[in-house]
Amino acid sequence: MKKKLVISAVLYAVIMQAFAFEFRNSVIYHAADAPPSVVKAAQELQYHLQLVIGKKLEIVKTPRSPMIALGDSPASQKAGIDVSQYPYEQYRILTLGNNLFIVGKDLPGDMPTKYGSRTSGRSFGTLYGVYDFLEHQLGISWLLPGPKGIWHPTPNPDLKIKDIDVTYKPRFRMRSMVGGMSNPYPPLREWCMRNRYANRFSAGSLDWGGDHSWYILYPDRNNSSAVAKRVKSRQDAFAEHPEYFGMTADGKRLPPTGQF
Repeated sequence: MKKKLVISAVLYAVIMQAFAFEFRNSVIYHAADAPPSVVKAAQELQYHLQLVIGKKLEIVKTPRSPMIALGDSPASQKAGIDVSQYPYEQYRILTLGNNLFIVGKDLPGDMPTKYGSRTSGRSFGTLYGVYDFLEHQLGISWLLPGPKGIWHPTPNPDLKIKDIDVTYKPRFRMRSMVGGMSNPYPPLREWCMRNRYANRFSAGSLDWGGDHSWYILYPDRNNSSAVAKRVKSRQDAFAEHPEYFGMTADGKRLPPTGQF
């Protein structure tokens, strides 16, 4: 009986080894025409992985297994990842064979979404997927702005991860912080990005022009902002985006009760 248990343990270890992605012999791949946010995702992944495994992985523009493939590309499409139907900012993290795919909804040249503006309303799906992976799979934390605010786990040259298949999309289509969070201070902006808050005014993929987004909830007919012009009434806003409004304990959205 003891001999069988030992054999089973060895067999289990062999199986687990077969279904694990190993970093040290991999390259980081993205398409040659990848948008700037995907290029940045590759650079961020390269930088943080070097601190974790002690090796700087090569970034390539031609797929080469084993690889960490970032963004929409012929390689990801061949792997069956279709981002064409993804909502803004959705991403998928998938191990397949000897490769790891982190692929999200990105737009050519990081152009704004149909709701966006010059400063906000983008869709950085792949970049957010990389930050999600670094945080939840490798244990990296961005606690405060600046290099001293980053925590990396103990270096491990033989780091491996088990098979993974995670799909994520934001719970809210528009996320915003006010006050100093729009500060252009570079370390603060970098910290916001790494915590999936990329834009100066509104972090979500749905942004009404970056000027006083609260007019969605409280339209002001006397205001000349782009937001005020788009929203006729609170009732219209509720009909189109009930998720912006309060919810009762039993999960029912509370419709507006007046016009401001």
